[in-house]
Amino acid sequence: MAVLDLWTGQMCELPEADTHIETSAALPADLQAPQVIAIQFGVFSDGRGFTHARRLRMDYHFSGPIIATGHVIADQIDYLRRCGFTHAAIKPADHPHWQQAHQAIRHHFQHMPDSPRSRRD
Repeated sequence: MAVLDLWTGQMCELPEADTHIETSAALPADLQAPQVIAIQFGVFSDGRGFTHARRLRMDYHFSGPIIATGHVIADQIDYLRRCGFTHAAIKPADHPHWQQAHQAIRHHFQHMPDSPRSRRD
């Protein structure tokens, strides 16, 4: 499956996701050792997919690829990365927009949740 690597901004090949999660669905209580997870965004304004990715990383300790699929837009690239996504399934024609967005944000004013400088209340 051809996807965009959110860290390099380049297209790459990944195996098909073996676990698919809709943003409208709850995370499964027992993930059966997935290798690649895809989170399907029904609309770009549904933020539950970001929460799912963050929980997969922090609560489930999932370290494999998480692919954003469905309706995601280039403007979300930084937030996708910061929440734990590694890849996005995009149309090849949209690749230039995603590359431009990849290079647009270089500085962050908010701490990452796993930063030693973040509050842990």
